[in-house]
Amino acid sequence: MNKKIQPITALRDTAKLEKDLEDNNGLLYITKNGYSSFVILSPDEYEKLSQKNTCHPFFSEKKEREQPILKGKEQSDPLGFVNVRSATIPIEVGGVRHNKEEIIKKVHEANENSISILVLNELCLTGYTCNDIFLFNTLLDK
Repeated sequence: MNKKIQPITALRDTAKLEKDLEDNNGLLYITKNGYSSFVILSPDEYEKLSQKNTCHPFFSEKKEREQPILKGKEQSDPLGFVNVRSATIPIEVGGVRHNKEEIIKKVHEANENSISILVLNELCLTGYTCNDIFLFNTLLDK
């Protein structure tokens, strides 16, 4: 199903809005300054949602596609928001074993704090681009 997304200025032309709503199976997304602002439902779609206590097909398809990655970490937010954290570790250049252990510590810490996505700094495993340190025997041995 294609989402029909329109700017908030589209609300001025109600005839076109009504036609677009009809053409898009009773569902329109309205944006304000490029960000999602609200959704317009046709009366039929609204009735379907309120009587059956079910979701529009778009949302049910989305739910099937977006299964939680971590078991036991069910997504409770109906809008799909997740907790994201960035983290840094004390990096040793070429110290892959040390860096790996530090990364694992940060992952466990994030898991304990219900963080769904952990963002680490670039090259945190090797501390440098592999191409530049492939000449170091310590990396080649590991």
